[in-house]
Amino acid sequence: PKPSPEIYLTVASRLELQPSRCLVVEDSLTGVLSAKLAGCCVSALTRTFAAHELLGGGADHIFEEFKSLKRSAGIQKYYR
Repeated sequence: PKPSPEIYLTVASRLELQPSRCLVVEDSLTGVLSAKLAGCCVSALTRTFAAHELLGGGADHIFEEFKSLKRSAGIQKYYR
């Protein structure tokens, strides 16, 4: 269970990617912590927690709605 990073490490391994090349989308503080412990980049949705809480919890980026996710600064490198 989160905040264990195991699920993210397992998925990255199965995809044959380094965790640092994976973008995780989360909406909870434990999810953000879990992904960061795995070494992933985290973009957090501000539906459950405020932006300052998610950023304080380690999120690299925040967004308010899914259509804005792709436009978020700094995450284009994760799109192929």
